[in-house]
Amino acid sequence: MLQSSLALFALSLSLTSHLASTYLLPLPHLRRSTALNGDLFSRRAKKASSPQPAQPAPPQPVENEVFTVSLGAGIQSPGLGYSTSLSFRNVYVSSIEESSPFLNQVQVGDLMLKVNDVAVVDMSFDGVMNVLNSALIGNTDEEDGDDRGGVLLTFFRGDDESVIGEKTPDTATVTVTEGGKTREIVVKTGRSLRDVLIENGINPYQSVARYTNCKGKQLCGTCIVDVKEGADNCNRKSLDETSTLRENQESYRLSCVTFIYGDVDV
Repeated sequence: MLQSSLALFALSLSLTSHLASTYLLPLPHLRRSTALNGDLFSRRAKKASSPQPAQPAPPQPVENEVFTVSLGAGIQSPGLGYSTSLSFRNVYVSSIEESSPFLNQVQVGDLMLKVNDVAVVDMSFDGVMNVLNSALIGNTDEEDGDDRGGVLLTFFRGDDESVIGEKTPDTATVTVTEGGKTREIVVKTGRSLRDVLIENGINPYQSVARYTNCKGKQLCGTCIVDVKEGADNCNRKSLDETSTLRENQESYRLSCVTFIYGDVDV
């Protein structure tokens, strides 16, 4: 009996030793694993505690600024796009090409003040473009006396009310002369001349066009009126309107596409 118990105890010790040597990691492995985990934790801690980049400051309001840029002699394209207000007066920078010599000097929204020595504030869009194109066409690299050429463009950046002065008024007066009688109609600016006339019992159509017109969709070309005064207080003619009225005098307009931004006489 005693011998059987000793034999079973010896077998149990042998199996325990075998299992320990087979499935347990040696101590060096355990130390290495702990060291790696500690190093990884250390790196994460350092990363978490590293200073974060400062956030950019919010943009500051633009101060009113007048500045002049120079287009070199012989260069006839400033690489700028232009826009205007609803009244078709004044010219603003609307786009800048990557190849523009003014890429880092001019910004979208800048108001053009002068072309060389010609002031263009409160000038119609077409008028400004004519002044600018004349200056660019004449910008050669040939010497003219002491003048080597070049074009100077002066811009304003900031609150343009301090430069332009009055904005487009809220109302305008349309003075209509018909059949020897004159009447004045006060309207909100931005309205089409055709709508104003019809609402006030004045028919811009003649003869059978009174019944066959396109209802103001610019399809028939029959709502013609003569804008005798204040043409600059209306939008400029489109290419389509110019083509339709090519055989009429310059003051004639299609009332359906003529919008009022100031006093006019028709």
